[in-house]
Amino acid sequence: MTVELKLDINKKLLISGVIAIVILAFIFWGNFSGPEASVFGGDVIKVEGNNVSLEGFYMTSDGAEYAILKAESNAEKRTVTAEITPQTQFAKTVFAIPDLESGQIFRPSDLNRETMPGSLEELERERPGVFVIASKNIFGKSKFEIIKVEYVIPIFPE
Repeated sequence: MTVELKLDINKKLLISGVIAIVILAFIFWGNFSGPEASVFGGDVIKVEGNNVSLEGFYMTSDGAEYAILKAESNAEKRTVTAEITPQTQFAKTVFAIPDLESGQIFRPSDLNRETMPGSLEELERERPGVFVIASKNIFGKSKFEIIKVEYVIPIFPE
């Protein structure tokens, strides 16, 4: 009876240990699987067909990649290729900049903005700074498909 009881306790301890190791492995994997980013922010370098070459930074959910790279004096921007698909949406925001020669002080957040559909042709012509958004993790990838392109076009007084 004592031998059977010891075997039952040893089995329970072994099973408990295995379960604890599995749980710890999941926690470890979740914390150290690497950064995730579905957004890349940067400048348009060129447009070739449905590919947009960008130079900029990955935008991690906590902003760490962008903040770290901006803070480093010798940080290099990443160059990536974003693939435009038929499902890719373009969102352009326009706003008018007041006449700066008048000496009027303004806050950019107070300017009237309007968001409207954009286009690949406009990206090629204007080459604005953009945010491209993917449906999955793109961190560290040099080429990826995007589902949305967001950019801003300021309108300056004549």
